[in-house]
Amino acid sequence: MTLTNVLEVDGVVKSFGGFKALNGVSLKVSQGEIVGLVGPNGCGKTTLVNVVSGIYSCDGGSVRLGGKDVTHLPAHKRVLFGVNRTFQVPKPFKDMTVQENVELAWNFGGRHGSLRDSVLGTTGLEDLKDRVTSTLNTAQQKRLDLARALATNPQVLFVDELGAGLNPSELSDLAEMLRGISKLNVALIVVEHLMGFLEALTTRVVVLEAGKEIFEGNIKDAIRDKKVVEVFLGG
Repeated sequence: MTLTNVLEVDGVVKSFGGFKALNGVSLKVSQGEIVGLVGPNGCGKTTLVNVVSGIYSCDGGSVRLGGKDVTHLPAHKRVLFGVNRTFQVPKPFKDMTVQENVELAWNFGGRHGSLRDSVLGTTGLEDLKDRVTSTLNTAQQKRLDLARALATNPQVLFVDELGAGLNPSELSDLAEMLRGISKLNVALIVVEHLMGFLEALTTRVVVLEAGKEIFEGNIKDAIRDKKVVEVFLGG
């Protein structure tokens, strides 16, 4: 069966003054696929997430979601075309309950989607739905960030270092959760430094260095690649 590319990034360039954070990055992701996005700090991972999600405009190249060119659309309009992301530091509405946070996201971007009623269960927050968000711990707030993103019914979801600070048992639960989300035909791009976690989760990884892709394939091949070892694993 041929899978449909739901995200196509073609030759994207992004500069900040004289610094070129992205220098012709291209990426294709299929429906329901889980792809790892890795590289050393400053390589362009977060900039790529911001460009695809519309927080930054790009200086060159194109971004297509579901076959539609969204290169020049702002973030709030790209959500309606099916892309969303989590953040390294979640910023929920802390005076609202968990369910109210999710309802707000659904009312904005997911009203025509099918995930609304299952989001809290999918993210393990059903028992916490009436809790005020300010009372949640960091791991629970990260799950809420994921739930809010899912409530907009994305085709493509960037997961930005959701595993940071989690213990092995929590990481295992998170991997199972993300695999379940991918089975809902959501494509996941997982930004992460935890290689063991990515190996257990992803179908392939894309490695960035200095704003360019230097490798694409599975993790076992990545850790044997000379360039990857030099720039990402410290030689």
